[in-house]
Amino acid sequence: MTTGAADPVREVVASLASSKKYRDLCPGVLYRTARWACERYPDLPVAVKAAKRKLHQVYASFIRQDDVVKIQRLVETFPSCSNEVETRSICSNIMQLHASTRERMRNMEELYPALFAAIGGPPRRIADLACGLHPFALPWMALPPSTAYMASDIDQRIVDALNGFFERSGFSAMAECRDLLADPSRVSADLVFLMKALPGLEQQEKGGAARVLRRLDAEWVIVSTPTASLSGLDKGMYEHYGAMVSRVVAQMGWGAREMRSGNETFYILRTTS
Repeated sequence: MTTGAADPVREVVASLASSKKYRDLCPGVLYRTARWACERYPDLPVAVKAAKRKLHQVYASFIRQDDVVKIQRLVETFPSCSNEVETRSICSNIMQLHASTRERMRNMEELYPALFAAIGGPPRRIADLACGLHPFALPWMALPPSTAYMASDIDQRIVDALNGFFERSGFSAMAECRDLLADPSRVSADLVFLMKALPGLEQQEKGGAARVLRRLDAEWVIVSTPTASLSGLDKGMYEHYGAMVSRVVAQMGWGAREMRSGNETFYILRTTS
């Protein structure tokens, strides 16, 4: 580094951690992104800019910072004994604040029955990885009370909001802050959700999608990919992401079934023959 910094990665991490936009992301995310930037850019200020640009592409472009604050406040409005109508109403308002869940909302009444029917019924254990606001769709999933639901995301504020929602709504669920590309631990569940996560994993690290999938101990994995950009434009995303998923699934030797709903393609993957 031209600045003579003894540990340039640490310097970039410190800059990211002091940023209002990225300070609440998992430490593993900041370190991994800082290391990526420093390997490519010898000048410290350029490396910091590159790291922030990378984080914007894979995270910040999907949700505004003031919307995270709105989510936190909406979670606080859940009454301790809310009924289904109240819960759905608040969850709908929350999911409108994230690009991925907002465009999925028009089809949720039909979506989850179709997904669960494809895997033989509601699972007993669900892991929702790189979840974003997807767990706020729990009121539409009609899961048995005994279903265990574990969610993870890279933003500690989202994790805290989810745990507040779980506690107030009575769902048997928990959320934790985890960077899937930095955390080598295995995930055990009957079903793993990776909603619109694989493209981002692959964008951050070539081969990252397959590496994450190899750590899953699950019979079923449901991944989804967008068929249109955030602005609603068709840029060949269905073909591009479909080819990516097909390539990864072939590497894993898994079976796959495709289902389309709105601007999203769902791939129902079976990990056992």
